[in-house]
Amino acid sequence: RAAAGALLDHLRTGDASARLAARQAGTLEAAVVMLRTELNSGGPDETGCWEGGRCAGQAAALLWQLAYQDSEAQGRLRSLQIIPDLAVLLRLRGAEWIGERAEAAGVLMNLAEDDEGKQMIAQTGAIPYLVDMLSSTSEVEALMAAGCLASLALNSVSNQEDILLCGGLEHITSLLTCPWPAVTECSLALISNLAASASNRPKMIRAGMLVSLTGLLMDAIWRDSPAEAAQQEVEVTHDTEPFSSSTAIPNLAGNIAAVLHNIAAFDQSAILEILLTGVAPSLVQLLVSGREYDRAYSLALLRLMLSVPDVQLHTYLAGLGLVPALLPLLRGPPALAAAAAEALRELSAS
Repeated sequence: RAAAGALLDHLRTGDASARLAARQAGTLEAAVVMLRTELNSGGPDETGCWEGGRCAGQAAALLWQLAYQDSEAQGRLRSLQIIPDLAVLLRLRGAEWIGERAEAAGVLMNLAEDDEGKQMIAQTGAIPYLVDMLSSTSEVEALMAAGCLASLALNSVSNQEDILLCGGLEHITSLLTCPWPAVTECSLALISNLAASASNRPKMIRAGMLVSLTGLLMDAIWRDSPAEAAQQEVEVTHDTEPFSSSTAIPNLAGNIAAVLHNIAAFDQSAILEILLTGVAPSLVQLLVSGREYDRAYSLALLRLMLSVPDVQLHTYLAGLGLVPALLPLLRGPPALAAAAAEALRELSAS
């Protein structure tokens, strides 16, 4: 166990070359044996104690590090049929097993990067346990669960349905107001993947997600203002440790605007509901003071509002200073300039 701990520390402070060297030395297969040995020795007793539990979690942590952004290692783990073993760790109950559940979810997140992995994970019944982990009081556990579910939901309608059937929308909506920026970011990715299916969007709207998202967007626009951003600028890197937590999210406002756009697309009632939250002035402000990425998605959402054939609505948006905010964008990058020109034409037509 001490040797495994030392190796884990080395991998966490190293880079991709350290992970490759460890894998070539047979560490991945050894970690699989270590995990299965502890699982075969029996799980927690009636009091929740499990002597081998920490070793099993340590083995999962090694597998997470070794499989991070390494498709060959991920394929090897799938061929070793490791997914059912990891699912056992997800089923551990109680706060004392937070670390073990989080490590297992981290490995599963890596293995969910292709269709085969997604299917294998879903077949083990892991999704309900991952959804339960979203309500954890631990940032790391909630982060790993949200990240894993986001990967499972990507381009998989069946997995999306399972997440919703397990009550996932309620937990995801709650995470939008959590105090952990990295968890919020993963939750947005999960919401975006769920919103890719048109059948999910009405359910997301009924869950109150639009109000939560617009509130988060307005808060993000304030925090991303030039003066505020200068105080909070944080360099984010994942070169040393996968999914390190951070105190700032680059382009958060733009990401939220993009998610809102996806949910409300082709649904006039949803567009009007977004308008009723009072977010439009903040979107215009973002056009003036935001980064290029944020401006692009703010403009996309404003154009969605302009698609509603209502003269009073167009007059309201113009009264917020939309035209003066759009004019400088005509001199910007081609795609942004073209979108701004279209928005001006839509305004002038009304």
